[in-house]
Amino acid sequence: MDLIHDTMHTTNLNYKPDFWDYILIIGIISAPMTSLRYGKIGVAEVCLFIWSLNNIIKKKFRINSDQYVIFWLLFDFCLIIGFFIKILNSIISGPYIEESITYIYFTLFVISLSQYFQNANIEKLLELMRRVFFWAFYVYTSIYIYSLLFGRTTIFGYNLWYSSERLSILADNPHQFVYLIGPLIFVGFFFIRSNYLQNKIERVLCYLAIISFIIMCLQSKSSTFLAVSVVIACYLLLFNTKSSLDVRKKKLLIGIKVLFSFSIIIPSYSIVRDLFIQFVENDPNGLGRFRLWQLGIEKIEMSPIFGLGPGSHLLLPEIPVYMEAHNIYIDIALRSGIVGLILFLLILIRTFKVTKVNIYATCTVLFFCLYGIAGFSLRRITLWFFIMGMYYICLKMIDTHHKKKNHLMK
Repeated sequence: MDLIHDTMHTTNLNYKPDFWDYILIIGIISAPMTSLRYGKIGVAEVCLFIWSLNNIIKKKFRINSDQYVIFWLLFDFCLIIGFFIKILNSIISGPYIEESITYIYFTLFVISLSQYFQNANIEKLLELMRRVFFWAFYVYTSIYIYSLLFGRTTIFGYNLWYSSERLSILADNPHQFVYLIGPLIFVGFFFIRSNYLQNKIERVLCYLAIISFIIMCLQSKSSTFLAVSVVIACYLLLFNTKSSLDVRKKKLLIGIKVLFSFSIIIPSYSIVRDLFIQFVENDPNGLGRFRLWQLGIEKIEMSPIFGLGPGSHLLLPEIPVYMEAHNIYIDIALRSGIVGLILFLLILIRTFKVTKVNIYATCTVLFFCLYGIAGFSLRRITLWFFIMGMYYICLKMIDTHHKKKNHLMK
């Protein structure tokens, strides 16, 4: 029995969310519904802004820092320095006011979310994640079934399918939709692996939800999701072991699987490379992203240490429109330089060190790390909710386990 599984047996599973918990849940569930926005403001933005303010006020503006709060404050500092570097060197990189407001909003949201997660007990965090999981299942699966049964691509004039062929359910593009339901696949497996859902009906519903999320992700026709899924599946095949094995046997088994994988991959390298190239070429935006990445790396060289601040976009000669680099790591470096990128990588490393106690918690975080290679996801509400949520759930489970162990030793 692993640490997480063991902790569930001593956890009170009867926590009931309050009004403000429901506001948070609604904000997370509605985050992909960007087509419902008025300008840049939608249901999620309003709910989470009100929730964040209430949370900060309740704390009387006393902030306990963690790696996420520190990252955003230092990231904002790098943005300011980068902005002045851009102005002083007369570098043109696109509009910056709207993006600056977005970063202020996310700083407030992450600070508030951090205080909430730090102060919440394990029962509250698990119930919050459970409700987000099942509410998303009920809402998005119902709308998806409605679109299939009645052959509708819109509802009340809002798109359910992007270009009438890619599922996006009220999102402006399929990727925004996948940023919610994609990680929920692994949240579902986390619940099953950790034995959190003790009710048989809920366990069956959990499996149905996972299947539904997978089908909807496939219906979004996101090649990035397919690529991420293959990588995570390989990760699971290599590192997923029986919880009953001791540490030494686990390491031995993983080592054998890794060596076996290399013995297959190395001789067939050219085949794997050709399949990858073919996969990229078949994607309508595949080669275009490589071009953007190249331009992004070239622009980073203008201010490699602190970046060029907010609004650091790229301009393709053939398309006179400012664009992001469509890569979270390049886009962070563009705006906050190597300093900002290192800070982001450090919080990811620290998060992985804690979530490693449950492989599906790790997969939830890994999903965003991999998906971000093909998109700028730093400004996605779901990224911070799931990464921080899984970090604190695992952290508090570890703490509960240690307390139980120390109690038994007395």
